[in-house]
Amino acid sequence: MKNKNFQLLWYGQTNSLFGSQISMIAIPLTAVTILNATSFQMGILQALHSLPFFLFSLFVGVWIDRTKRKPFLLYANVISAALLLTIPLLYFFDILSIYHLYVVIFLTATASMIFELAYLSYIPSVIPTNHLAAANSKLEASRSISSIAGPSLAGGLIAILTAPFAIIIDAISFLISTILIHFVNSDEQIHPTNNKNIFKAIKEGLAIILKEPIFKSITFSTAILNFCGSAFGAVYILYVVNFLGISSFSLGLILGLGSVGALLGSFITNKFIQSLGIGKTLIVSCIFILFGSIIVPLIPAQVNPYTKLILLCFGQLLSSIGSTVYFITQVSLRQTITPNHLLGRVNASNRFISRGFMPIGAFAGGILGSWISIKLTLLIFGFGFILSAIILLLSPVPKLKEMTEGYKIATN
Repeated sequence: MKNKNFQLLWYGQTNSLFGSQISMIAIPLTAVTILNATSFQMGILQALHSLPFFLFSLFVGVWIDRTKRKPFLLYANVISAALLLTIPLLYFFDILSIYHLYVVIFLTATASMIFELAYLSYIPSVIPTNHLAAANSKLEASRSISSIAGPSLAGGLIAILTAPFAIIIDAISFLISTILIHFVNSDEQIHPTNNKNIFKAIKEGLAIILKEPIFKSITFSTAILNFCGSAFGAVYILYVVNFLGISSFSLGLILGLGSVGALLGSFITNKFIQSLGIGKTLIVSCIFILFGSIIVPLIPAQVNPYTKLILLCFGQLLSSIGSTVYFITQVSLRQTITPNHLLGRVNASNRFISRGFMPIGAFAGGILGSWISIKLTLLIFGFGFILSAIILLLSPVPKLKEMTEGYKIATN
């Protein structure tokens, strides 16, 4: 797929993804090692990172549909860079505080949310719809590679520059991304909105997600994946370290292999779609996640350490491949069959519902793990992934074969 505009967009996002790996490590390290943050304060930082999606995403989706998407990408990047630069600046003058980190985390997370929703809605304006799956595969490959190489790069830079000053590199990466995206040429069409009330516009986006059979089934299938995944993840490390005796080095190896699985998944998604069709690809990817997860609690504690490590790595690999194939397929399908003037609201509504189950799942996993055995908790939520496949099987999704504009969602 040779498309100069997409390549500029892709290079810009890849550059930013690598930069973000630095802040992902450097900001928490700044809080812990320099500001002596407590566990409660770290919890606030984590909560502030996810809060903007629940507060603003539906409104941002309407906003994105009412104007061109490219300016959102540019402004979000510049704002993120400016906010991040305040951390090393205040640290240099010895006036950095945990409260400033709260503000930066919340505002950069808001900018990131705006960028993500605009980005998902902008891509179909840059490339033909029949290349969307290939484009999303490239973007996910970049994300996977940055997850593999990024932490090591970040660790080295932090060791050399210290955590606050390493954040400058991430700010620079946002600016480079802005320059590259600036040169992207696209034919964006602004559709008339008839000055529709914003709440009516939000309702329209949610109605499409909740009433259109394909979107409804995929959205709730994704919500179940997120719910079970968050619940599973809440006790996963506790189980493999305390009950299976996995060392921190081995845990890093297991999680690192997950990024390799995501990279592999990004390469094979198109092959799956061509061989199985869209619907069956989504269902098979759910089965990958299911088997990759239930392996974990079924590993006997008495087997030798190498066998444990191999099984855990295999499970992580399966889950990561399944998650990546599922994500690329459902996003590409949504971009293909959604009318362009509704993409912002539909993407925002999908994210609002599917991601809304993540904190609930994490809470449920933690609570259930404290009430019953952690192993049983992992089994329950591991087998819970099959519900995602069942939801899809009982819908029109299995009949979907190709990424085509021939099927467009009905709108009033």
